Amino acid sequence: MTLWPCKTCRRHVAASAKACPYCGQPDPAEVKQEWIPTQPEAFDEQRKRWTLTFADGDVEMPTEADLSRIGSFEWGGFAVLTDEDFAGLTDGLRFIQCAEDDDSFFALEYQDGSLQQHYRATNDPISLQQVRAAFQKYYNDDSSWKDDFQWERLAL
Repeated sequence: MTLWPCKTCRRHVAASAKACPYCGQPDPAEVKQEWIPTQPEAFDEQRKRWTLTFADGDVEMPTEADLSRIGSFEWGGFAVLTDEDFAGLTDGLRFIQCAEDDDSFFALEYQDGSLQQHYRATNDPISLQQVRAAFQKYYNDDSSWKDDFQWERLAL
């Protein structure tokens, strides 16, 4: 069965679905040139599987344009970009996340496997521009995003 992201909620639905089972959108399949396989091993090795999570839901296989939503949430919002390929291979998670703090500044954290590898940026303050740049670099496998901040390991 071929799956496509819903036009409204971006969750994967059957290409033949009459309505999205998650949000009710009629004819939800957003048909594109390239189909999205349902099995992880069928993905092109050049293309990572990401999930971008916001308070109002997930965006599977987000584009760089989807990353521009980071920071456009209400106060207290958050965003998490998860490397789904890594999560499928290990018991740990690999992700970067942010949450809006007071005065429109952000807390920024990442995890690189187990909870013992969970870190928080200690730079103060962290701006929206810095957060978006970190997410863009992370998304593009540019490891220099780590060099842009000072990090402390959190005891979780």
